[in-house]
Amino acid sequence: WYTAPLVSIDVTTGEDRVIATSDVQFGLPAGAPDGSRAAAIEAPCSDRQLVSGRAVVVDVTSGATRTVEIEDADVTWLGWRADGSLAYAALRRGDTVLGGIDPATGARTELWSTSESVGAWEPSAAAFGSDGFAFVRHGFDRPLEVAVVEGGVDRTVASFRHEGHDHARSLI
Repeated sequence: WYTAPLVSIDVTTGEDRVIATSDVQFGLPAGAPDGSRAAAIEAPCSDRQLVSGRAVVVDVTSGATRTVEIEDADVTWLGWRADGSLAYAALRRGDTVLGGIDPATGARTELWSTSESVGAWEPSAAAFGSDGFAFVRHGFDRPLEVAVVEGGVDRTVASFRHEGHDHARSLI
C-alpha cells in the first residue's frame, strides 16, 4: 500500500483506471456523492488506516488534482457532504480541528477546534448538513461521549460519565 495509486473502478464493467499517483501513501479515499471527484489523504505513514498529511482532490474525468494543505495541521479524515463540499478533521499540535474544503478552489474554512480528543486513534468525524459534524469525544477529565458541532456550537448528545469514572478521576 505504500505505493498504491488512487484508482477509480467502473461499477458496471469492473474496469479500473488510475486517477492519481504519489511517491508516498494515499489513505482513506472517499468519492463525491455525484461521482465527479475523489479525495484522499496523502502522507508518508506506516499503517493502512492511520494517515495524517494533506488532502488531495481529484477530478475523476480529467484527472486534474488539487493538493490542499491545512495550515500547521495534518488531515486525518475526509468526508463528502451532500452538497459536494468536502469536510475534514485534522490534528494541530495535539488539538483537533474540524473544517471544510471547497473542492473546486481548494479554499478551506476552519469551523471548530478543541484540545480534547475526537475519534479513536486520530481525529475523525461524520459530516452532516452544511457545516455539522458528529463524533466521539473524550479527554483527561471527560469520559467518552457522543457529540455534535453545528454552526460552531458543540453539544453533548450522550455521555458515558458515571460515578466510577468520577471517583477514579478524583484519586489522580
